[in-house]
Amino acid sequence: MSLLPLILISAFLLGIVLVSATVSALETALLALKEHHVAAIGAARPELAGHLRAIARHPQR
Repeated sequence: MSLLPLILISAFLLGIVLVSATVSALETALLALKEHHVAAIGAARPELAGHLRAIARHPQR
């Protein structure tokens, strides 16, 4: 096996791991928001308030 395919496969796998870690971190942070944090974000970005409240009410959906 040549070195180039090994490098490409390694880069691809590393990319997948990084994307997975980022999505997991974002999900954890989003589900950990308390109501006062949602209210503060909603005051700064009203277009996000409804979405955040819906997620806070039904986190498993």
